Amino acid sequence: MRRFQSVRTLGFAALLPLPSPSQLMTRPIAVELLAEREVPLAWEYDAQVLTGAGTVERRVVRLSWADYQMWVPDGAIPPSRVAEAVLRFVASNAEAFQGLERIDAAIARRKIRDADAAIGDLLRDG
Repeated sequence: MRRFQSVRTLGFAALLPLPSPSQLMTRPIAVELLAEREVPLAWEYDAQVLTGAGTVERRVVRLSWADYQMWVPDGAIPPSRVAEAVLRFVASNAEAFQGLERIDAAIARRKIRDADAAIGDLLRDG
């Protein structure tokens, strides 16, 4: 028997199949930026991801000024929010980034097709 979850989107509810227990174990539950520092032409963030398995994975996320400008040309969103969206995207696609402790936003854009649009959606959805 399939389990379903209700998701509210644009004023109407949709039923989506729940992920399997093994998928839930690897899914990110939460991402957190711990520290921010400016480096030449970029920001770097010490971060952590809490997975469904209860493990905490440490990462360093780098967001170049060029990548920031691409997603936020008007500067209306703080760089930390963009870095968090990149980290959420990376955590949701963990298989593609296994073993990488340092993540550059440009790597995410090169490794996953349509990463730009997906990260942009994460920024819009808050």
